[in-house]
Amino acid sequence: MFDTVELTLRDVSDLTALVNRIEELDRAPFRTSAAEMTELLQGDSRGLGYWIDGGRLVGYSLAYRQANGNVRCTGGVDPNVRGRGIGHHCISWSTEQAREMLIGGHGHIGVTVEFESPELIEHLLAKGYRETNSYAEMQVNLADYTPLVWRASALIDIHPWSAEMDRQVLRAHNRIVAGFGLELDEDHWLQGRSDFAPECSFIAFDRRNDRSPIVGYAMSSIYAQDWTAIGSRQGYIDRFVVYPAPRISRSIIGAGLLNAVLAAFRAEGLETAGAGAEIGGHAIDLYRRVGFQVSSTVREFEITV
Repeated sequence: MFDTVELTLRDVSDLTALVNRIEELDRAPFRTSAAEMTELLQGDSRGLGYWIDGGRLVGYSLAYRQANGNVRCTGGVDPNVRGRGIGHHCISWSTEQAREMLIGGHGHIGVTVEFESPELIEHLLAKGYRETNSYAEMQVNLADYTPLVWRASALIDIHPWSAEMDRQVLRAHNRIVAGFGLELDEDHWLQGRSDFAPECSFIAFDRRNDRSPIVGYAMSSIYAQDWTAIGSRQGYIDRFVVYPAPRISRSIIGAGLLNAVLAAFRAEGLETAGAGAEIGGHAIDLYRRVGFQVSSTVREFEITV
């Protein structure tokens, strides 16, 4: 038997330790930090902890609302107590919470499966989830990568990230996605930056226009807590975005951004670079041209309400 109690910020230490045990058993190439768990619990979220033996946290279930109003679910069970029905309860509870959290009762509920788990996928399909997308986690050795040929410096300016330009990038993002329900307010834009590395992040400007509009950006983080699991000092590209620009291809803009990021990673003394890319998307081809190789795949499942 287990007891269920709402998760609060007081549980961050126990929750982080549990998540790390799960990641270690499942050989995940990352380790979630206490700062990341704190940020998640401080946001618009609901969490439930599963406790046994009078106070040992062995499972968790979380639902949190995203900037676009959709809700994502996550959770996990201690490797030592799997097979007791906790995982099934986690999925059921977080899915029901997510339904309640959807603005207007309509939207999408998503779950990310970061490593192969037939039992988890079976539970998700039984609850009505369907697979919607898949991503490749990729990695390249910074000692071996081949910079892309780039002769567009007269057209595109690759500028280091700065706090002064942060809001400019947000405005550019909201202008491009206007009408698609993907606009972000400043609070949501700043989420997920506990390990943000501005020194390895860049913005692309179109120099041919007097207003020098933003045509792309790359945001990177340095997750030092992941290095032991990965086996190297790695920098990670969190967001790699290229916007349409007149008479110049996205691949040219992306090449300039990617070259700048990888050179900055190497200047910081990092050994590898990691990134996630949608399978079949443009970014994965660009990464492969530099030398990135797929290390694992991530699958996305969703319910539309």
